Amino acid sequence: MSAGNWTLTRMPKKAVHERYGHARDVLRVVDAPAEMPAAGEVVVRMEAAAMHIADLRTIAGAGRQASARQRTSSRKV
Repeated sequence: MSAGNWTLTRMPKKAVHERYGHARDVLRVVDAPAEMPAAGEVVVRMEAAAMHIADLRTIAGAGRQASARQRTSSRKV
């Protein structure tokens, strides 16, 4: 795929998860559809990306259940 001077040399990849669990068990790397840059946009090739601990907790399912406890102020009015 090419547009102007821009050429896609490799199929983009993305990491996806469709269920909760340990990242090594539930993350899959799959091909992603290539998107053409619009006028005034650029394409940045990434070789690697970091995962934040919050990402790993989300993948593991931490915080999925909302707290049933009602939040109230401790101040007396």
